[in-house]
Amino acid sequence: MTLTAIALMLCILALILTKGADIATTVRGIQRFGITGEKNPLARWAMERWGLAWGITAIMGLWFLVVLVTYVPMWFAPAWMQWLTAGMGCFVACCQWDVARMNATGRHSWFTSLAQRGFVALKKQK
Repeated sequence: MTLTAIALMLCILALILTKGADIATTVRGIQRFGITGEKNPLARWAMERWGLAWGITAIMGLWFLVVLVTYVPMWFAPAWMQWLTAGMGCFVACCQWDVARMNATGRHSWFTSLAQRGFVALKKQK
């Protein structure tokens, strides 16, 4: 097994674990504050339309499809593409973990705060 294959598998594992944490903390938050507490408009719409369980299932299915379409071709891609995909996947896993952390604690991490300041600065430039 190559190092790039190991990196891709670890990345997929990280994506699955952090998505699980995100879903668990989202469910807890919705049970406390209601569906209006969901900040993601697509997820909120799905939950309002189909209910909490089916809405989360639909969003999870969409997420799984994106991961599948992204990672299956990577097993046959050049090594540099595999590393790039694994790196981007780890970045997404970090973002998902940060969302789960925010759902659980109500506080943003330094990572999210920095990103928000960057987006606000970009908006002011327009």
